[in-house]
Amino acid sequence: MTSARILCVLSSLADAHNGVRVAMLQRSGFAVEAIGFERYGAAARALDCRVESLGRVDHRRYLRRGLRLLSCVFRVRAAMKRNDLVYAFGADLLLLALAAGVRLKVRVVAEIADIRDLQVAAGLRGRLFRALDKRALEACALLVVTSAHYLSYYRGWLRTETPAIVVENKVEPALAAAAGAPAPDPAPAFGPGTGRPLRIGYFGILKDEWSLRLIEALARSEPGRFAFLLAGIPGRFVDSFAQRVRRIAGLEYRGEYHHPGDLPALFGSADMIMACYRPEVPHGWSRSNRYYDACLFKKPLIVRAGTADAEAVRGHDIGLVIEAADVDRAAGELRGVTAAHWRRWRANMQRLPPAAYAHTDGGTADLRRSLAALAGCRPGNGMAGNGT
Repeated sequence: MTSARILCVLSSLADAHNGVRVAMLQRSGFAVEAIGFERYGAAARALDCRVESLGRVDHRRYLRRGLRLLSCVFRVRAAMKRNDLVYAFGADLLLLALAAGVRLKVRVVAEIADIRDLQVAAGLRGRLFRALDKRALEACALLVVTSAHYLSYYRGWLRTETPAIVVENKVEPALAAAAGAPAPDPAPAFGPGTGRPLRIGYFGILKDEWSLRLIEALARSEPGRFAFLLAGIPGRFVDSFAQRVRRIAGLEYRGEYHHPGDLPALFGSADMIMACYRPEVPHGWSRSNRYYDACLFKKPLIVRAGTADAEAVRGHDIGLVIEAADVDRAAGELRGVTAAHWRRWRANMQRLPPAAYAHTDGGTADLRRSLAALAGCRPGNGMAGNGT
């Protein structure tokens, strides 16, 4: 009895999320093969499966990227022929897989981890992209989304009826196990009169201009009350990042970091974690990886009202939900955080069950069963492939 074979079509061989999903499929008993692109400036992630590189592709150079994708159709088609199922990451890779699979009896699954501004834009361009999205999704056997709020787009905006399941960007089981039991709940020695600032961590792709402006407002309004630790890669939407962070008193920028090896030291150096997605559609639909990492390391969160993360933070009472859109007013809300608030949020973090932030066998059962059914086999190790 051979395992069902899944071809993962990856937008980036270096992307951590793609690697997490490949490992999840392997733990579910599937034989996985990966084919995908390399990104300039990013080293390919070591995937424990057969990997075929389609070469390098530029980020956001859409015309050149589209031509590059078209040039790979036949290579992807050849890889599809030796697999039972195709799992495509992102809207553009879905289109590539559908084009490569014309007249092949290989079902295609789409995973969507981001919805872009253009997909919800007004005007002709937005309507054209939505029409293309709708046609592509209707050709899929299954839609996997990383946030339940993305279904607002697919069900409400596109009116698609493709079967869908939600698989959040939770922490890998190995990372959750390595973190072990949470540390004892200390009495935080920060706040007015204590001599120690409240330490705020902001990690990942540092692409949110509003978050950096909030940090600047906090440093300006009450010097010494807050300290800031930033780590990651500056995004293109943040102006003059290097110059600005050098001017902020109490800010340490550690540059790029390695996931997951550097996470314990980073999160251990912060009291609260900033995960301030914009509340506007489609950004407010997303779930931040920082949310799950903060829950793993029991660090209270700072999020913005009107986002999917805010619903979870408010529901579990594990951090501050900022209501104000104006950064100066938002800074005032943060200045109102006391040691008592922090202790309550930290205690609620300690009580979170692991399934709230880490993948478990039960939490991925729907994906395993759905993929096994599409591949024509039973889920679990020793699955019978279709033999073609």
